[in-house]
Amino acid sequence: MKKSLLLLFFSFSVLFTSCKKDDETVVTPPASDVSVSSVAPIQGNEGTVVTITGTNFGTDKTALKVEFGTVTATIDTIIGGTQIKTKVPALVVEGNIKIKVTKSSVTASTDFKILTNLVGTWVSDGANVALGLKFAPFKVKKIVATFNDNQSYTVVQTDSSNVTTTFTGTYTYTESTYNDTLSTSFTKGAKVYSIVANQATPSTVTATGIYVISGTNMSYEVIQTSPALAGVSAPTAAGGLGSTTIGGVKYNWYIQKYVK
Repeated sequence: MKKSLLLLFFSFSVLFTSCKKDDETVVTPPASDVSVSSVAPIQGNEGTVVTITGTNFGTDKTALKVEFGTVTATIDTIIGGTQIKTKVPALVVEGNIKIKVTKSSVTASTDFKILTNLVGTWVSDGANVALGLKFAPFKVKKIVATFNDNQSYTVVQTDSSNVTTTFTGTYTYTESTYNDTLSTSFTKGAKVYSIVANQATPSTVTATGIYVISGTNMSYEVIQTSPALAGVSAPTAAGGLGSTTIGGVKYNWYIQKYVK
């Protein structure tokens, strides 16, 4: 009898233990769920081409949704179900965000940094060079300006004799509440930013002004403010492009046009 009771107790113990193990079983996500393993580059601004690498993307672009923060991006191509080619869309807030890929209500994400649209290399040449820079004493025919994420810059200026001068320094910028309203501007309608450029080489100079970016086009207008130029006032966001004044009169001779 004791032996029978012992066996019966042992049987219940085994049954209880088996049930407990079943309850603790970890559920593995379906193999068809999307995942994101990397993104290249890891930072950029509007128009930057981005490659998202992962698994189970499939081949149907309409079945996927890619977002930069809260802004939906256009999927250009899907390669082998493991790579998505897209571009940073407009209107994404600057700073650290998440890139999200969603398929069948399942979302995978990875980190990304949105840079100010000013960051990058811009070229002004030919008819795009500001009229006030084309003639003596400057005689500029081409400018290549590179603005970095750490708020430093390098500008290489080439004159009509093919002599180059390199300027370096740092910059700060502030978004204004104004938009570009200049009728002849190729950035009309876009947001106006104020900028202060603190040149360190080849001489110490501070220039103040504004810039406007629309896609890969930039309108840029700055004037030296330290050491001050007698009778000259820098353009302002409120005044808009062409608000540089000399002797109290507005001139639009110093609007530089750049292409990224």
